Amino acid sequence: MSFKLIYLSASYELPGRALMAARKQGIEKLMLDKMIRSPYEIHELSFYRDIIQNSSANAAAFFADLDKGNNIMDLLTTRDYLYQQGIHSTPVYIINGMLYDQDDMSDYLDPLIAQQILKK
Repeated sequence: MSFKLIYLSASYELPGRALMAARKQGIEKLMLDKMIRSPYEIHELSFYRDIIQNSSANAAAFFADLDKGNNIMDLLTTRDYLYQQGIHSTPVYIINGMLYDQDDMSDYLDPLIAQQILKK
């Protein structure tokens, strides 16, 4: 079963740029886990400072990448690509190549996934 979640929000603001910088440091999963656990802090620079100081990342490189315009261009390119694919609002779920973008989709995911598993 193939499953993807696409979430496009504040892509060129601090959270999106931080994820791009974290990816370059090889700590994207760690960063995403921390962001999910503290959604109200993700717009504060100190939040990222604490994560980086307690990780194996190169802090100077992370903050340099955080401020680079190239990261913003990468994010905007991704956003534009998703728009071209018909994805204009998020979250969007792609399950076995089919796009599901209904409101409250999370209410339908369990039975949908179960149905796909039973087909196998």
